[in-house]
Order: sequence, then structure tokens, then C-alpha cells
Amino acid sequence: MANAFNPYQEWLGISLADQPPNHYQLLGLGRIQTTPESVRSAQAAREAELKFHQEGDHSEAAQRLLEEIRVAALILGNEEKRHRYDEMLRLEQAADVKKSAPLHTPEVKYSQPVAVKQDKASPEAATSKPAPARTKPKPKKGTSSQLPFLLGIFVICGVGGLVFASLAGGLIFWLLSSNLVDSSALSWGESFTSSEVVRVSETPLSEETIDSSTDENSTETTDTKELTPSLQEVPQLQAISEQSIPELEPYSLDLDAYKKQATKKPVRWLLTKGPEGMELDEESGLLLWTPTEAQGPEKYQVTVKCELQDSPQWFGEQHFSIEVNEVIQPPEVGKVGEQVVIAGRGLNVQIPAKDTNLPPIPLKYSIPLENLPGLSIDETTGELQWQSSQAVASGLYRVSVKIDSEAPEGKSKLVEVPIRVVYPPRIGEIPEQFVANGNKVELLVPAIDPNNPPAPLEYSLDPNSPQGAELDPQNGYFSWNTKNDQAPGAYRFRVWVTAQGIQELSTSRSFLVWVETGGVSR
Repeated sequence: MANAFNPYQEWLGISLADQPPNHYQLLGLGRIQTTPESVRSAQAAREAELKFHQEGDHSEAAQRLLEEIRVAALILGNEEKRHRYDEMLRLEQAADVKKSAPLHTPEVKYSQPVAVKQDKASPEAATSKPAPARTKPKPKKGTSSQLPFLLGIFVICGVGGLVFASLAGGLIFWLLSSNLVDSSALSWGESFTSSEVVRVSETPLSEETIDSSTDENSTETTDTKELTPSLQEVPQLQAISEQSIPELEPYSLDLDAYKKQATKKPVRWLLTKGPEGMELDEESGLLLWTPTEAQGPEKYQVTVKCELQDSPQWFGEQHFSIEVNEVIQPPEVGKVGEQVVIAGRGLNVQIPAKDTNLPPIPLKYSIPLENLPGLSIDETTGELQWQSSQAVASGLYRVSVKIDSEAPEGKSKLVEVPIRVVYPPRIGEIPEQFVANGNKVELLVPAIDPNNPPAPLEYSLDPNSPQGAELDPQNGYFSWNTKNDQAPGAYRFRVWVTAQGIQELSTSRSFLVWVETGGVSR
């Protein structure tokens, strides 16, 4: 067909005149510069070109060429096999030259007719009818010189044909018996002219099929042959469809289930391309990944490889993609501790909320139910504000704040803000005290906590109070021993009462103690 697809020419640039190509042409190498290193480099380059076509319309052709390139690299990469292959090419070239060259008949002079033996005759001569016997034929003019000449030509052509047939037959037998190339590969160039690509050979590509012709002096052992697996043992992977997963959720894929056939040889799984954080268990073939918020939405290309442990050059490979879908996450809200507000004072507290989506989504704050008069919140910044008053009773108030993600599929969260309204302790009136110098003054500071429930109170004397006085910090018992020479007059004391040890919840009251000379304490 004129427009038939030819992968040799389309993908590898091998002209029709060079098809079917030899191993050097398959790898794009010349015979002089061929080394194990150049073979490996050429194999890698060819495989990289063909892997782009594995998922196209000619995937079977690409896979087939990959297998042939691997065989070529295996032969040319081994010096002994390469020398034998070069000898095969030399014999093949010699046979082609012999076949195409014209036969030159040497000039033979005969003085008399030559009798040709029957067992030396060519096939044509052997099957022709024998001439009738004649006694002393009367030679015609010119016949005695032409007949021997023609018989000589027949003999030479027959012998030449037998020699060429022997050489060609021996060459073909040697090619097939040595199995340097698959016998079916002789028709590769024609097989690609069909509209449907057909697998050429199902013969296992083993060490025996590549080189089974060993002589008695060969040092190659059975163990060496077993290092090269058959085609059925080489891991081959089925196509993996595109995966679609949500971000932030664990994802797993059992790649072992995508092997086309089981292999008795141990294999190793490798992840040759994938997003950050993806892992592949090299023994089980289990692919694991949890995409982060920053990795979605996005599409990622993944390449996995299954190779034989003892022969890593034999492997199967597949490419597939994973689509990570964006999932709107609810706002992340921290815990808000109890807020204490002294009646009559203001409150400002920042709600600890943030958006974790990428790209970020604005948050909106609101108070669904208002249970404290004058309470408000900034819907953009989340700052809660309140100015209390003396009219609010003491106690604990629980305020709910709602945080919404401003997105079509946005989510919201509620956070509770506990607000406790408290009043400072109250100290009753302390009357003036009178004492004679040298005597003792005692009293109990009358203080209470008006909050519900009441808090423990702490008592203390102001540092500027007269020296020598004492005040019990727990029960508020006040005492002062005056000196005998204590100067008469009025002495002012100030006591402080604090609730729960919070300095802001403190109140104070002062009172006078009169010291009299020679008098009696009242």
C-alpha cells in the first residue's frame, strides 16, 4: 500500500532501501564506534523516542520496535555476540554480492567433442531427453566447435547454481540455528504495510533463542543463560486510566493488579516520575500519596516501572495522569479562652481563625445570636468588641461567632467565646478607732465578693500605712500595737481587697485610728 504506516521510516528514519534493518541500523550506530557504552546510550535514546508512541494509534508497533531494539542492544552490547553477528552480516553481504554479480564464462577451446558424465550434469541436463545414438554422424559445418562450447556453459552454470544454493542454504540454516535474530523478523518490513499491526513472533526472547549455538569449547554455562528471561517473564503493564482524586485525602493504587501476566522471577517496582510526596513500595507495587492543599487543583504525570531484580534491563513501564481536585476546606479556628470583663469597662478580642485553602478564600465573621447588648464584630477582621455597663449582671455569657468561607461551596464554623462579667470586691464602712498609746487596736475588715459564684478574697495593707500594723491576707483581721511613747493624733490606714488574685479586681478603703495620751481605748 502506498500510504501504509512504516514505523522504521516514520520513527527511526530508516529508509526503505535499508529495510529490514540490521541491529546497527536499529540503534543508529556505525560498526567502528560501537562500544558497550555507546550501545546503552543508543538504546536509551531509541527507547525514549518510542515511548512517546506507546499510547498512540500505533502502540503495538511501538512495543514491537522496543522489543527488537532490546534484542539488538543485548547482542551488540556483548563483544562475543557482536563479533559473531558481524561475521553473519559479512557472509550475508558476500552472498548478496555473489547473487547479484553476472557469471563470466571463461573462453574454452575444444579440439574435439567432450563427453559429459551424467553424474556431473546440471539438473536441467539430467532431466532432458538423451539424444539418439548415431554411428559416425556426418558433422555439419561449424557444429563440431559450437556443441562443446554450449555444453561447457551449461556445466559452469549448473555448478555455480549449486554453489550459490549451498551458500545461501547454509547461511539461512546458520541464521535460524544460531537465533541471532528471530526468523519471523525477516518479514518485518512487510508486516508494517498492513492496516493492522500484527505481533511478529510469540517466541520467548531468552538467552537460548538469542544464542543457542554454542560449541564444545564454549565456556558459557546454564546459569548465564538463565540470567536472560523469556518474554513471558518480562514484566508488562496494562494501560492505567487517568485517576481523579481529592486533595488532602489518602490515595492508593495497587499496581501489581496491572501486570499482564504473572512472572516467577522477583520484580522491583520503581517510581521514575511523580509529584512530591508520592511513594511506591518496591516489593508490593502499592502506590501511596496524600496530595497537599498546595498540590490541588492540578494534573500530574506519573511513570511507574516494573523490572526484574536480577536483570533490571528487562522491565515494563506505564505512564498515566492523576487529576487532583480542589476541595474547599472549612476555616481553621483556634480555641478562645474565657474573657473576663469588669463591669463598666470595654472588651476587645481577636477571633483566631484562618483560611487554609490555596488560593486563599476570604473569611466573613458574624454573630448569629446577640445575647449581650452592644456586642459587635468586624466581619472582615474578626475583632470582637463590647462596652459593658454597670447594668449587666455578673456571670458567664457564652457568645457564638460564625466564620464563613466566601466561596460557592464554602463551609462555615462556629466558635464559642465565653465572657464573664465581674465586679470588684465590696468593702463595708470601717468606723474610726480610738486607742491609748501603749495599747492595741483590733478589727475585721468587712469585705465581700458580689460575683456569682463568689471568689476568694485577698487582703493587704497599703505600703504607706503606719508601721507596726498587721493584716491577715486570708481573713482580713487587722491589728496594731501602739507604743507607750506613741505620739497622740490621727493615723490613717488603707486596706486593699483583691478577688482571685487579679489586681484589676481590687478595691480599697481607708480608716482612721486615733491615739490618745494616758487615755483609755474606746
